[in-house]
Amino acid sequence: NVPDNPTACLEPLVPSGSVTTARTSVRESFSVTIFKGHVLLCTLVLCFAYITLNFVEYGLAYGEPRILREAVSNNPMPGAWQLFTKHMGSVPVRIVVVLPAVWLGPKGSMVLGFSFMSIGLLLFVWAASKSQWTAGTASAYYFGQALPGVGLIQAWIGAFQLPLDIYPAELAVTGSGLCIACGRVGSISAPYIFEIVYGRGWQTYWNFMAASSAMAAVTCYVVLPASSAGETTEETKDRLHNI
Repeated sequence: NVPDNPTACLEPLVPSGSVTTARTSVRESFSVTIFKGHVLLCTLVLCFAYITLNFVEYGLAYGEPRILREAVSNNPMPGAWQLFTKHMGSVPVRIVVVLPAVWLGPKGSMVLGFSFMSIGLLLFVWAASKSQWTAGTASAYYFGQALPGVGLIQAWIGAFQLPLDIYPAELAVTGSGLCIACGRVGSISAPYIFEIVYGRGWQTYWNFMAASSAMAAVTCYVVLPASSAGETTEETKDRLHNI
């Protein structure tokens, strides 16, 4: 027999106001957590790291085709073929970088990735600015062109894992969402900043990306937590929240 009120059977399972109370409790817990001592500093550093990762990734995607076509003239290979070989080579690299990420941990992966990004960007500026195309210049050019992509992959592996280590389980998704939302600032602003500084020379934009990456590497190394030997994720969270 079908009851007159089909939802009556669900009423004992969902007490009145329980959903609203649960949502309010989660919001209050998140507010207390992110504004508590060292966790707040970690949240700010993570947000800056996400902004930098998006800024460099979208900045390269937008600016590199432009400079290869208009500004960089010392390379005999056409710009389209340079981008094709670069991105084809990144396919196996994405598989290889997982191995050191497992050994380094999330924090180590981010520090190493940002360091690769900064070194690669500066190396590319140096090689692309040379007037003569020699074997040494070519090696530095292609190495500097590929290294930021490797660093991006390495850093993203750690960036997606660290919020899960910092925030409690019930708030990990919300904390990750906050960092991802901040990262959109970098992806949106990258093309506009490129157009603003392009008139002063493309090297200015590349140097700015390198400086941001270096700053992210330093702040991640100094601020973000690292798991001790044999320490579980929950033990890392407890140690962090007691600071």
